[in-house]
Amino acid sequence: MNAHHIRLVRSAIMILVASFLLTAGHSSALVQPKTQLMAIQYFDSILGNLDVESASALMSPDARLHTPEGVFRGAEGGSDFGARLQDSFSDLSFDTRSAETVGEYVMIEFMMTGIHTGAYRGAEPGCSGIVVPGMAVLQADSTGITEQWVSYDSQTVLDQIYVFSLFNPEGRPACDGGHPIVERIASPGAPACTSATKCETPY
Repeated sequence: MNAHHIRLVRSAIMILVASFLLTAGHSSALVQPKTQLMAIQYFDSILGNLDVESASALMSPDARLHTPEGVFRGAEGGSDFGARLQDSFSDLSFDTRSAETVGEYVMIEFMMTGIHTGAYRGAEPGCSGIVVPGMAVLQADSTGITEQWVSYDSQTVLDQIYVFSLFNPEGRPACDGGHPIVERIASPGAPACTSATKCETPY
């Protein structure tokens, strides 16, 4: 995570804290279901799982998305970001752990998971699994989501890929066509029966 990205995340968090202090006397219980739905739709739009009409209603045409992979612009910025990640990781998902509304901001805690089946920052695919926590901060107005910060530690992603590469190649999944190959263990089969009440064990 570079210094510029860290400053952006810190600024967003400071804004959120200030907004919380200004709105501390107001209950947010009524808006939480809407916030949870927005979080789900937001990550669906990143992964390309949201229909065009819903995605257009969610995002502002002038939206900007700040991520460890760069800055993405426009209503298609989120899906462009998702497509870049999906070039490196199959079965990519963002599991929402919490979503809170503070003023005009939505803060989402998530867990990003995937399987490393494409090159990522110079690391060749080895089918390692990644599990990386992250946070998204969304700002919205009447036109939709206008500014977004999606933060996760890309170095942690690389560290997990590296650690997986240290395992003996014979004892780990290999990659074929973007999917892990796991050697199947033959089933011992059902016990052979010598009578209606007595069976042989397979060992």
